[in-house]
Amino acid sequence: MEARLRRKSHKKRQLIAAEKQGSAIFAPCLAAMERLNSELHLRNCCIIRENERLRKIAQLLNQENQALLSELKEKIENENQKAAKQGTAAATVIELNLSPRSPSTSPSYPGKKPI
Repeated sequence: MEARLRRKSHKKRQLIAAEKQGSAIFAPCLAAMERLNSELHLRNCCIIRENERLRKIAQLLNQENQALLSELKEKIENENQKAAKQGTAAATVIELNLSPRSPSTSPSYPGKKPI
């Protein structure tokens, strides 16, 4: 019985020594991994900020596009009304299929908000 206890305690000591030695070996690897993780986290934060900035610009451009499209449609409608009042047969009707897509028809990307 005593011999068995001695073997168990000897094995425990060996495991503890191996753990200490192993942690000393892996400590530089862990530090490098933590450094890399920090760098990747910073890059990710920068990408997220840039994405938000670009999303705001896209929204502004979309609003401007909406206003210009509305203005163009209004001008075409006015020209058609003038031509109809003058009785000319050459009243031009232009079909504009440039209406903006709704968020439901725009391409969706996982985790992305529609513009």
